[in-house]
Amino acid sequence: MIEGHGNNIYNTNNQVLTDFSSNVATCQPHQLLLDHLGGRLKTIANYPEPHARQLCEKLALKHGVNPSQVLVANGSTEAFYLIASAFRGKQSLVFTPSFAEYEDACLMHRHYLSFSPVDQFSQPFNQVPDLVWLGNPNNPDGTVTPVNLIKEKLLEYPKTTFVIDEAYSGLCADFESIAEHLTDFKNLIVTNSLTKMFSIPGLRLGYLLASELVVEELQQFIMPWSVNALAIEAGKFIIDHEQELMPDVPAILKRSQELQAMLGQSELLDVVPSLCNYFLVKLKRGNAASLKEYLLNEHGFLIREASNFRGLDDRYFRIAVQDETANFKLYKAIIHWLQRKNNERVV
Repeated sequence: MIEGHGNNIYNTNNQVLTDFSSNVATCQPHQLLLDHLGGRLKTIANYPEPHARQLCEKLALKHGVNPSQVLVANGSTEAFYLIASAFRGKQSLVFTPSFAEYEDACLMHRHYLSFSPVDQFSQPFNQVPDLVWLGNPNNPDGTVTPVNLIKEKLLEYPKTTFVIDEAYSGLCADFESIAEHLTDFKNLIVTNSLTKMFSIPGLRLGYLLASELVVEELQQFIMPWSVNALAIEAGKFIIDHEQELMPDVPAILKRSQELQAMLGQSELLDVVPSLCNYFLVKLKRGNAASLKEYLLNEHGFLIREASNFRGLDDRYFRIAVQDETANFKLYKAIIHWLQRKNNERVV
């Protein structure tokens, strides 16, 4: 579903002035990171370090695990496809709505798929799957599944491998990571991304944490040099300068709550509460594709039309907040569109 994600700025004839469709932290990478990469361009003259070993060591230290428990990937999306490949033909349970690449990876590798709403994670599984896929925080709705509940499921289903995607863990209030309990569970894989927090989705850089045996197995399916040299350089610099590069997450989350509250005042919208920098909105009138077209054509704003998330229909769209001025302009534009739709209905 490569054409169906957010940040698809290439598939429009209109200039995107503000991108609310991509739930990265900010619009631009930190200048310190850009300057560092500018000085490391000569690294592309050599092949990347095999398995990004130095970056694995830094990530292992960050998470308190052994380097042999870390696998660096070309975005967390590559990690999903590696996992699906290693479990080819198995039973997968996907909690929805969710990032489409869980399902797409499973379909590519001929998994037998079943689905369940994310708010039903606490319920007993209808059958015991080989794999469970769960976004936490979940994309696109921001649902957070408590760590204690995940631990209960890991114990209840010891023969099931749980893939917990924590790509947005740094962009959610009071989030507790299951990765801290990795050594307690052999049936746990935690995936994460370095692109969301630091606004470098074009570099494609993610990783997974798992037991040494699982990582060793997954290494057999990874393409040689799948992570390029500049991405590895970015990752090492990010880990070494994390506090300097970190965006103002409390301010971002505050803006998210403010925009959710503003939009929630409209009787024509249902805002799905989220503790993240992004949230879902459901239209009570009209469809999200029409709203997206209006916002792009009239204002240069790009939102994420969300009908291609399994379990959602054409009334849903997702917003990732930007600065206060842009958020307020988006709010006014959406309200104007709703009023116009309401007047059309009256006439």
